[in-house]
Amino acid sequence: QVTAVASDAVYVRWQPPLQPNGVITKYRIYQQQPTIMNSEILINQVLGNVQSFLHSGQDLKPYSVYEYKVIASNSVGDISSNWSFVRTLESPPTGLSVPTISNISTYGIYLKWTPPTSPNGVIKEYRLLYQLDPASSQNTQMFVG
Repeated sequence: QVTAVASDAVYVRWQPPLQPNGVITKYRIYQQQPTIMNSEILINQVLGNVQSFLHSGQDLKPYSVYEYKVIASNSVGDISSNWSFVRTLESPPTGLSVPTISNISTYGIYLKWTPPTSPNGVIKEYRLLYQLDPASSQNTQMFVG
């Protein structure tokens, strides 16, 4: 079982094989990105009495899909689980550029912006902050769906 616990952390948990045919000496945990060919990597190896692992760090990106599998080993061989999918949690977007503003009339403007370079999830709305008086520190807020 794999569970996203943060935008950069996944909790991997497993049960011993139903028929271990001996003492399980170690488990190897592998990860891959399903959209990248040959991306399977060994991310950890634990002793046979351990049945969970927290994978966290900069190699995990927000709102991204990963697959995990566990391989159990005894003194004579291995058995592999199937791959399990998980999507990391969202985090705040990054890489939003400055909007461009054009006057279209005495009382109207045209405002244009591009989406963030790293949305890190689903963008649900944009909030536009503006000041009627540049000398004032008071902002007005408007939501755009």
